[in-house]
Amino acid sequence: MGTVLLPRIVGPSVAKDLILTSRRFTGSEALKLGVVNRTAFSPDATIATAIELAHQIAENAPLGVRGARTVIDQGLDLPF
Repeated sequence: MGTVLLPRIVGPSVAKDLILTSRRFTGSEALKLGVVNRTAFSPDATIATAIELAHQIAENAPLGVRGARTVIDQGLDLPF
């Protein structure tokens, strides 16, 4: 994730705690912090969750998905 993006996601205080201490955290904590959007508790559940997400995205208009991804990615480079 890195030292640039993590503070934007969890805030500078939490990011410093995680980065400077090299503290490991659980999937549940990552979900609570907003570092991940979903968790799964087994390899099979992980694959099923990924496939379900892919299907949900694929149901949308391809140009809309591409446009949204582009705008989101470009917006990450903008100051707050």
